[in-house]
Amino acid sequence: MTTEKIEQAIYEYIASHNETSFLEIERLFESIGYDYHGDKDVRSADRKGVVFWALWKQEATEAIVAVVKRPEVKMHATSILTYMVDGGYLNMPLVESKRPYQRLHWQPVVFDLEKSCGSKSRQLNNA
Repeated sequence: MTTEKIEQAIYEYIASHNETSFLEIERLFESIGYDYHGDKDVRSADRKGVVFWALWKQEATEAIVAVVKRPEVKMHATSILTYMVDGGYLNMPLVESKRPYQRLHWQPVVFDLEKSCGSKSRQLNNA
């Protein structure tokens, strides 16, 4: 499966599901028979030590980064409870402020489509 097809599947899922978590995207991958497992993290490009999700293969991280770069896709912080309800979470300390971190910290996030496209900048890295 190409990165472009994975990207399109993620985008279509977000478009039809409000507040999509990484766990929901993993279930999407499983439903389409895509093996996303790997050793890469999705990290903040703006803040050192902030992880959004982990243990994906490079191709999957590239797809989510491409989706988030679309102007209508909005990524925003959410409660750890969102992930607990969805069935999982990362076993690392939670982000508590907007500072950089020396050790890895998890920022739970969800994805939505903006009703009107803005020029708000979102930065992700795949590491």
